[in-house]
Amino acid sequence: MNDFNIGIVTFNRSKILVKNLNKLTKYQKYFNKIIVVNNASTDKTKYELKKFLKHSKIKIINLKKNHGLASRNVISKFSNSKYLIFIDDDAIIQNIHKIFTEIKNSFKKKNLGLINFKIIDQNLKRVIKREFPYRYNEKNLNKKLDVSYFIGAGFVLKKEIYKNFFFVNFFYGQEEIDLSYRLVKKGYKIEYNPKLVVNHYRDVRGRLT
Repeated sequence: MNDFNIGIVTFNRSKILVKNLNKLTKYQKYFNKIIVVNNASTDKTKYELKKFLKHSKIKIINLKKNHGLASRNVISKFSNSKYLIFIDDDAIIQNIHKIFTEIKNSFKKKNLGLINFKIIDQNLKRVIKREFPYRYNEKNLNKKLDVSYFIGAGFVLKKEIYKNFFFVNFFYGQEEIDLSYRLVKKGYKIEYNPKLVVNHYRDVRGRLT
């Protein structure tokens, strides 16, 4: 069994979700499962996901109620991999085939509990302040940094974390800060790793997850 699962919570973003899944499945030899939780979408998401029901590498869970980003807990429940990668439905991983070795090597660092991806906003074609988990005056976005919180568009947890910590149901907006606080309080480290990159096709209108 591979050491990796990939988790995606989705809501009303069927088009970009399908694009994301189609790209991920091209690299399926590198991971065990993609676990998709549909947060009671009201668009064509459920219909589009039917096309992937027979795919051996994709597990689809359709919820009857939108639980916000706390639905990541459902992914954690169904995962049993050594590492669990979470990405937003609109965040597409760059150079997928290269990230797995980098993740394994990074987790050799003592007490590292979570790794945050570098997130490139595809509207502006750059990293923006709200998606960079560090001091605003930090100039070098291409070096590893120990940080105190993470941004949820792309991150990785090792098993001892995702099986023992959970996302509190704030619905949307504070889940990452809350989990970061609890991890740091327990002595775990959070790392920003610019070698792990997602292109974030952020909806400028916002989202309700």
